[in-house]
Amino acid sequence: MEPVSAAPALPAPALPAQAPVRDARSRGTQIGALAAPLVAASLLALCALLGLAGPAAARPPSGVEVLDTAAVLDEASLTAALEDLDFHRPVDLVVLTLDGGEAANLNEAVLAYARAEHPEWLSEDGRTWADGVFILAVDPVGRHVGTYAGEDLDVSQSTQDDIQEASKDRLRVEEWDAGVLAGAEEAASRIGRPWYRSPAPYILLGVAAVAGGTVGAAVASTRGRNRRRVEEALDRGDGHLASVASDLDATERDAARIPTTSPHGRAVLERYRSFADDWTRVRSERTALEALDPAARSRSEAAERAEAWADDAARLDSFDDVVADTADLLTMTGEWLAAWQRQADGLRADLEEAPGIVDLEPAAADGPEATALLEFAGRARVDLSTIGSRLGARQITPDLALDELQELRTGLSDRFEAYAEAVIEAYAESDDERDTLREQMAESRRSADRPHAGILEVSHPATLLLHSAVFAGWYTAGTSAVDAARGSGTATGYGPTGGGFSGTGSSSSF
Repeated sequence: MEPVSAAPALPAPALPAQAPVRDARSRGTQIGALAAPLVAASLLALCALLGLAGPAAARPPSGVEVLDTAAVLDEASLTAALEDLDFHRPVDLVVLTLDGGEAANLNEAVLAYARAEHPEWLSEDGRTWADGVFILAVDPVGRHVGTYAGEDLDVSQSTQDDIQEASKDRLRVEEWDAGVLAGAEEAASRIGRPWYRSPAPYILLGVAAVAGGTVGAAVASTRGRNRRRVEEALDRGDGHLASVASDLDATERDAARIPTTSPHGRAVLERYRSFADDWTRVRSERTALEALDPAARSRSEAAERAEAWADDAARLDSFDDVVADTADLLTMTGEWLAAWQRQADGLRADLEEAPGIVDLEPAAADGPEATALLEFAGRARVDLSTIGSRLGARQITPDLALDELQELRTGLSDRFEAYAEAVIEAYAESDDERDTLREQMAESRRSADRPHAGILEVSHPATLLLHSAVFAGWYTAGTSAVDAARGSGTATGYGPTGGGFSGTGSSSSF
């Protein structure tokens, strides 16, 4: 092997000089002062308008009707609670529960019920809901909540969304009466609300009042956070650099012990040939980062640059450990057994986690992919122990042991992949949901913290294995994304039996 000269020793990094920094908070104060005339004018205008506005009406609903066809409500107590609500205008309040089934269109079901049982809820021409009528409908089986209103009530889609959302926390835990009451209370507060009872004018006034100070404070906070990110990254990277510097001589000696006849050894040595260049580059970047003045460090670009530099320093620190493990393991000297254990630790952890991975999705846990995963994990635990025993007895070479370890790692990853597809098919209800889950898998693999780099990561750099931690993180993130999309879906049509009905109304799942 060609000798590799050691890189020069790392000089002790100097603390960055503290240059005067213009106080961002003072700039925020100046901006706030400039905003003061706008605030005063806004306040005077609002007060004048409030003086012209009359008192808001507060009246109980004109009528309350509770029709519990799904038999989930306490009709008497709920009716009494609803009669105590205060609306801003006359409203005939209807609460309706329907056992529509999981695939039902609640809008269509409510319209069909009204046509068959309560035509008085409909306008004379039957194309909209009757004036003054507001219906809050719940399907406890299909788990949908809907809101429907006469055109004179002027209930916007955003108001319907808010009413439905107000009920969902209680409906999700099957507290049906409480959920209905929460939705009805929101409806009472929103339907026919005078403009000055809306929070919008006060929010706008508040925004104007604090705009100047907030802008300045936000700027100061962001810049201060970026400077802290730079300092923290420098501290982290300096720790790694100090570790690399202290081990430089030992790393060179370890590299000299790696046999060039070993395929895994050659891969590590090939990577080591760029080690000195990387070491010089990282130290040079540290000097450049130190030279940044406080204003430059306040920018997000500087923080990202410093964090990327610290990651590079961490990789160098990790690689010199790989060089030591490679030398010990391939020559079966020094701490070779500990070196072997470190190479196998990741697989061992993944094998232990396999049953928990299967249990994440009960709908797929009894399928053939789950069975194949568990069976492989059981065999692989035995095989892993056998490889270690054979290696200790000198029955196989370290290279062969590493090859067999890689086969087990790849085999387990393949079965994780197959089970992930089974989970997607079991959980997703549409092509869009399948796409969401697959996109989340790709994102989880890109952003996951990689396991501690070892000999096999160096000798198989292009192989991206699926590990148990990545799988678990993907499942949580992916199913949450799908659930959120399901919960936010709003249906506004009345289905094929609507017959041109165009009344205000919508429903969503909970």
